[in-house]
Amino acid sequence: MTVHITINGKEIEAEKGKTILEVARENGIYIPTLCYHSHLHPIGSCRLCVVDIEGYPMPMAACTTPVMDGIKVHTNTGRVLKMRRQAMELILVNHPLDCPVCDKGGECRLQDLAYEFGIAEQPFHAKKPEREHVPFSTPLIRQWYDRCVLCLRCVHVCHELVGNAAIDIKETGYRSVIYPVAPERCYSCGECLSVCPVGALTEAVNPLRGRIWQIERKQTTCGQCGVGCQMEVSTYENKPVNIKTDDVTEEGPNYGSLCVRGRFFYDYVSSEERLTEPKIKKAEEWVSAGWDEAYENAIDHLREVMKAHGPDSIGFIASARLLNEDLVALFEFAKNGLNVPNVDTSSRIDLSAHGTSLTALKGASSFKDLDGLLDSDLIVIAGGDLDATAQIVANRIRVAQRLHDTKVITINSYKTRLDEISDAILTCNSGTEIPVFNGLVKAAFEGSDGVKKVSGWEDFSKQLTDYSADAVCDAAQIDREMFETAVALLKESASVSFVSGGGLGQTTEGSQKVKAFANLAVACAASGKKIGWLPVTAYANGWGALAIQTIYGGGLSYGEMIQAAKEGKIKALVVVEEDPIATLPDTSYVKEALDNLDFLMVIDLFETETVKKADLFIPSCSFMEKSGTFINMEGKKRAVNQVLDPMEKTRAVGVIFSDIAEKMKLEVELTPEVIQKKVSEILDQDGLKTEGKDALAFFQISYQATRMEENGHLFLVPTDLHYNHHYGTDEVHASAIEKLGKDPEYLINPKDAARLGVEDGSTVTIKTERGELSISPTLSDEAKEGHLVVRSHYHDTGILALFPFEMDDETKTPFTGNVLVKLQKS
Repeated sequence: MTVHITINGKEIEAEKGKTILEVARENGIYIPTLCYHSHLHPIGSCRLCVVDIEGYPMPMAACTTPVMDGIKVHTNTGRVLKMRRQAMELILVNHPLDCPVCDKGGECRLQDLAYEFGIAEQPFHAKKPEREHVPFSTPLIRQWYDRCVLCLRCVHVCHELVGNAAIDIKETGYRSVIYPVAPERCYSCGECLSVCPVGALTEAVNPLRGRIWQIERKQTTCGQCGVGCQMEVSTYENKPVNIKTDDVTEEGPNYGSLCVRGRFFYDYVSSEERLTEPKIKKAEEWVSAGWDEAYENAIDHLREVMKAHGPDSIGFIASARLLNEDLVALFEFAKNGLNVPNVDTSSRIDLSAHGTSLTALKGASSFKDLDGLLDSDLIVIAGGDLDATAQIVANRIRVAQRLHDTKVITINSYKTRLDEISDAILTCNSGTEIPVFNGLVKAAFEGSDGVKKVSGWEDFSKQLTDYSADAVCDAAQIDREMFETAVALLKESASVSFVSGGGLGQTTEGSQKVKAFANLAVACAASGKKIGWLPVTAYANGWGALAIQTIYGGGLSYGEMIQAAKEGKIKALVVVEEDPIATLPDTSYVKEALDNLDFLMVIDLFETETVKKADLFIPSCSFMEKSGTFINMEGKKRAVNQVLDPMEKTRAVGVIFSDIAEKMKLEVELTPEVIQKKVSEILDQDGLKTEGKDALAFFQISYQATRMEENGHLFLVPTDLHYNHHYGTDEVHASAIEKLGKDPEYLINPKDAARLGVEDGSTVTIKTERGELSISPTLSDEAKEGHLVVRSHYHDTGILALFPFEMDDETKTPFTGNVLVKLQKS
């Protein structure tokens, strides 16, 4: 519905419900603001946007006043200009004139407004209240009390978008101050920093500084996870000095938001610990080598192994953090150049369980990106803590709930922050996700005529016989009332989005769990509901890597290559920016497999645990030092733009394989033009190819119940694996991590602690058949009874050593879940 208004004599047709400020901006009419932010509820604290409305006795704030039919607005009357100037003068009462040393100098909104209003001095003066400086909610941000103008943007973004409520306004009147009221809830995401219009909040990470006229900013795609956030990297003397999003606030998928990794963990790319020259291991010692010598070493070893054992004895393992262009060059080199069949990527671990379900659901999905969450009546989240692994997705869910009253169901084996806004919380025993999904299908859709028409329903419905509500709630130990609420929400919602966390597919029977979750989505679609299907990816180019490895096909999987190396069948392994020792379960098994190789070549940025075992090391570039594309979790192509010159003596992965192919005189052409053409053949212009939509069909799944053992056994539940490569494991490469100093957390339910005689913070030992680990557990209700929840917080926990090296039968992916540990007091 529209209304007709007049602004400064200009007649405008406006959408009802919008504010005067929004309509003015849409029509190119300037109204000054300080506290207003387009992604937050109007705050109305600065009073700089006041306008005159004919018939109203006093000017009104344009940011909070909705348009009404027939009103006549004037934005620059004499009294409006006078009120704005007085408001600015009051804001400046105690604001220090320290622009020369303020980080915001040259790009400060208050500075711009003072210049706009021609304010050359402070007419009002007041005694500054004395305050003891309290550290801000995160050590990554410094708070300057005197510079704060109390616009409240930081408070609103923390409460509305992030849902933390870590900061708030304290005291009243002249003594009001922004205060860290709950610093333990802070995620260090920096959203407050990003919306601060002045220098009241500044970054406390990088000692390098540069003025706006000294630095260069370039837009690129974040390489930290699979969301594909757009950001601007500020560089000074070829080093990153900070990450901004000021000019990308209207671009998806993040619209200016970032998580702690994206905003603060950037300086690893210029770390002094970067390895910047090739090295060859001689007599168990590293020896620096030139590029030609390193290439010849690689060629000699690969040829020797191929001659003695054939191309089947060689394997290539690559990170799904690599650009599509790097990956195609690698696959072309290995598959078509050397005729090596065994090439795989870490997307196998991250996404293989989702590959089949994505193909089956993409034709039925109405919502194909994160914006679709805002159009959903219901969002169902399963298998992961989104705030820890994909905070931008979690934030979007909060926006949907806040602005559109979207309902939320969470299904997990531990509590998460999103439970706070959920309408149905199904915290199930680890390993019982399949009964929960099946039970929801049975209770909500078994009588639907639509599901009966879908292929596979007859066989699948037979599997549902044993999944009554009572049986499911008993087996999974979930609240019956919550289960019934979830069923009701599924029935009544016209549009449902499904968000699958990485933890779902990486656990025991991961492929079956994902299929069971997909069946719930299929049932919704078959019942006439609009659906969205969004698997969360840990790796920046997870979908791109999966698409590329699917096209080239064949050979052993990532895990199978390690297994074959242990058995002596793989003799040479080339590992590219991946660290199997830190990624795979049963650390000792992986180390033994690598030790059993005749030749191990590693291409990477840092000395990882896998690099330490290599015979040849070649240094590569970070994502900031090259150009290309990622495919993000939405399946969309995202441009990666070079923002830094490559660190001296490092080269892009694609260049490395092109060089080696040329020296070996292989019959493959790996020029940038050829690689780009092949990438475009594999991927659509916008991302994943979508032709050939599959008809809806129910998956047939298998399930074997995991039973809890007595005598001190607990389910070991990791929450955020595969997110820390390149900036923090045993050694820290991002300086922000040192400031955060978050050690791994081991959460145990107080009832389990009482039963086992464990005290908060005491030292205990957890054991499996693979080994043992000393930990200090924290008593917390966030851990479900019978579970030990592990949060790594950017550091290596060592828990992967406790998991067996066992693979999912279908995806051939080593799993990391559902292992039982024995807990003993030390």
